[in-house]
Formats: sequence, C-alpha cells, structure tokens
Amino acid sequence: MKKTLLLLLLHFFWTCSLIAQQEFRSKSAFHIAYMGEMVTHPGLSIGYEKYLNESEKFQIFLRPVMGFYHHYRNNTTFHLNLESGFRRTFKSGFFLEQSMGIGYFHRFVDGDGNYYIDENGNVASGGNVGIPFVPFLANVGIGYH
Repeated sequence: MKKTLLLLLLHFFWTCSLIAQQEFRSKSAFHIAYMGEMVTHPGLSIGYEKYLNESEKFQIFLRPVMGFYHHYRNNTTFHLNLESGFRRTFKSGFFLEQSMGIGYFHRFVDGDGNYYIDENGNVASGGNVGIPFVPFLANVGIGYH
C-alpha cells in the first residue's frame, strides 16, 4: 500500500511539474457520464479534463474523475481516479482516445453487514467499513464531438 501511495504521489508531482513549465493557457472541459452496466447497475461519473497542448487534432490531457456505481444486492462502490492520456480527433468529428491512470476505490458490501471468524472459531458480526483498493487503469475510447 505504501508503494502504491508513493507511486501516486510521484505521478501527481511529475504531472504538476509538466503543467508548470507550459507558457500558454490551455483549454479544459467538464464531463458527467452514466457509469453503469445497462440499467441494472447504475452509476455516475463526474470529471474535469485539462488539455496540456493547443492542437485541435491531437490532444494530451490530464483527467481527475470521481463517481460511484451500485450493484444491486452486492455492493456500492465510490471511486476517485487520476488519468492521463491522448486523443486523436478526425475532421469528421470522431475521435479515438487512450489513457492510463491510478485510482482509489472504496466498496461497501450490501446486506446485513460483514461477518468474520474470530480467534475462538466463532462467527462474529463486523461493521460495514468497506473494502478499499487501489487499481491501475487503462482505457480506450471512441466518440464524436
């Protein structure tokens, strides 16, 4: 966990130092998206996108995202991600993008709570404090402006 946190901090400071060396005022965008599997696993994603270059054809971006999704009778998960990537936009308006990043997810199990076996071998009830995990992310996307 300490190594993952250290890698996240190094990535953050490296990205900030790259942004600080730029002399132009770059564009930015906000997004709100449905993050779910059809209707049965609803979720929402909100993010901010900072463009690190001024090209209309080829964009390099930094994107922090936060959101949640709910898997009925299973779990509810909240997430906070930091992604960096590039996008190639064509004259027709279609674009291809690719990004990588790291995130923090916190999953709360639905139901009557969490149970565990104590040191005496008895089943005991524990609080629903959730299960944190840190995933590495790789995304590929296609879209239309």
